[in-house]
Amino acid sequence: MSKLRSKIRALALAASLLAAATLLVAGCEKPDTVGTQKARNLTPDERYLVQLYLKINDLETNLQDNPADSARKWDEFKASVDTARVKRTIAELEKDPKRWFGVYTRINDLMFDKRP
Repeated sequence: MSKLRSKIRALALAASLLAAATLLVAGCEKPDTVGTQKARNLTPDERYLVQLYLKINDLETNLQDNPADSARKWDEFKASVDTARVKRTIAELEKDPKRWFGVYTRINDLMFDKRP
């Protein structure tokens, strides 16, 4: 009978240690900040950067077909950009570089969606 009690105590102790180790490991896991940043909603300023990127991409593609308009189109584009807003947004993103994942993901999603 004492052998049985010893085995039961040993099994209970092993189960307790296993449960404690599982809780410890689960509590120490870092959250998936990259996935969270990729899926987050962008701020209006970040969306502005995304739109600028898409416009630049479209402009480069279109100007390959008509290089004579290049200088004029780039000048028009540059005049339409809020450079202070761009600099401010980039500075904010650089404070927490993981936030760039959301911007890159949105650009990639939009570029992929535009492809035939």
